[in-house]
Amino acid sequence: MQPSSAVAPDQDTGACFHCGLPIPAGLELTVDFDGAPRSLCCHGCQAVARTILDYGLDDYYRHRTAAAKTADEQSLLPEALRVYDDPRLQKNFVLPWATASVKPVLSSRILPARPACG
Repeated sequence: MQPSSAVAPDQDTGACFHCGLPIPAGLELTVDFDGAPRSLCCHGCQAVARTILDYGLDDYYRHRTAAAKTADEQSLLPEALRVYDDPRLQKNFVLPWATASVKPVLSSRILPARPACG
């Protein structure tokens, strides 16, 4: 049984093989499935797809009826912490740093390491 294009998109669709979301321009992440490279939208989908395939669970992609669900960022963050996303509150503890933001929450003298990307 071949996967349908809605369930297991191929490289030409521009959709992630694992979750179906659009693949960001310039991103080249793939896994090999049934002898063909399949594009992925992020390192998380690549890690999950590789794990599924490495453990011989290829039938997951052959028989699924929908693309994998993605996490909603808001549902991952506890309600009590969402207040810290308010720009009015952040102005008290967020400092600009090039294109990233540094959030010294514990002390004005303790800063996180410089971001590795960006």
